Amino acid sequence: MKQFLPVFLFLFVTSSAWAQNQAVEGKVTALEDGQALPGVNVLVTGTSRGTATDVDGHYRLELEPGENTLQFSFIGYKTQSIAIAGRTTIDMVLELETKNLEEVVIIGYGTQNKSDLTGAVSSVRGADLTRIPALDPTMALQGKVAGVQVTSSSGAPGSQPVVRIRGVGTFNDLCS
Repeated sequence: MKQFLPVFLFLFVTSSAWAQNQAVEGKVTALEDGQALPGVNVLVTGTSRGTATDVDGHYRLELEPGENTLQFSFIGYKTQSIAIAGRTTIDMVLELETKNLEEVVIIGYGTQNKSDLTGAVSSVRGADLTRIPALDPTMALQGKVAGVQVTSSSGAPGSQPVVRIRGVGTFNDLCS
């Protein structure tokens, strides 16, 4: 039995070496200008495990055996998946996802089609605001958007306007 002990130890050590995690790292940049993209979501496909790129666009992720595809997603860019294929460094270049801004509304946690939204959504073009003689762009909003009330906080020149959205106790009252 003692003669088989080295064989068992060898098999045990090599089998655990084959089952070790693999580290993958890289940098994510934009196709248009080559700039690093901070905050890109890097997920292991089929799991909820992932990470986000740092300020310089770098990421590092530990993969378990059998995990072989990464998915890169970022608001405003096309989501892309890539096979790892044994590589330890994967640099990704993301391409802008161009959409017609009339049909898409950017919300705090993603984008939605304007037709899918329920509730009030209004938009004002910058060109419309520049035609109005106002000291402040906020004052130019008065009368342009339903449910938005813009008033002067005092009679003093240069005083900040007060913006109320759908009545008292809303946006401006919370920020004051």
